Amino acid sequence: MKTYELEKQRKLDGLRAQRARHEKAICITLMIVMILAGLAIAWFMNHLFSQSI
Repeated sequence: MKTYELEKQRKLDGLRAQRARHEKAICITLMIVMILAGLAIAWFMNHLFSQSI
């Protein structure tokens, strides 16, 4: 019975670690997307202003 409990606990820990890693990857991806969007908007604004002048 003990080994079964340990096995179950290890599986749960593995799933938790996997989820944490996945969330970290999502956060990093979101940060990169936000930075790229910011650069694109800045470039676009700069482009518009240089056209109008």
